[in-house]
Amino acid sequence: MPALKSGSLEHRQQGPPSALVAVTQLRKSECSRLAAIAALWAFPNEEERMRRTAVLFAAASILAGPNLLAAQGANLAGHWTMVVDPNAPPPTGRGGGRGGLGPDVTISQDAKTLTVTRTTQAGEIKSVYNLDGSDSKNTMTMGGNSVDQVSQAKWVGSKLVIHTSMTFNGTPRETTMSLSLDQAGNLIVESTNPGRGGGSPVTTTTTYKKG
Repeated sequence: MPALKSGSLEHRQQGPPSALVAVTQLRKSECSRLAAIAALWAFPNEEERMRRTAVLFAAASILAGPNLLAAQGANLAGHWTMVVDPNAPPPTGRGGGRGGLGPDVTISQDAKTLTVTRTTQAGEIKSVYNLDGSDSKNTMTMGGNSVDQVSQAKWVGSKLVIHTSMTFNGTPRETTMSLSLDQAGNLIVESTNPGRGGGSPVTTTTTYKKG
């Protein structure tokens, strides 16, 4: 068996393998990168904070979108024409037939108010309702007299409910009107008015088609 040279053996024992050096350097590099990422997450700079804030706001908007739409209710804006039901019973004379918004009505709507404009024999009547539930004051003409009304409008789901109080000929009156859209996109107006002659309140439903 040939003898080993001492110089070659010492060289092999003292010099670390090149593969081990490469692995060690790679691990150090990865550890440094991980430490940098961890430091950036724990102590973000201004740019990173702004990026995170933008991401959080975008996520919050996506999650809150349906809830905001539901809170705002339906979009009732447009020009509406009454749909005459040929099978509807004739007015009873005790409050029937006094519901709805007339033959045609124009509604404009924004985030704060709903404006209802009707054309009657007495001229154009415009009523503005606050959508936050606060008092809305409007003046109507009834029997040739100007009558001050105070209303509160609020969303109940996708239905807008308007409760109105007034005094006519010295008698307090209260009415309720709700506006909503059906699946076909028609405007549905439900009106509850005091019965004539002290009768029971009467509720009528009127359908309007857009256009």
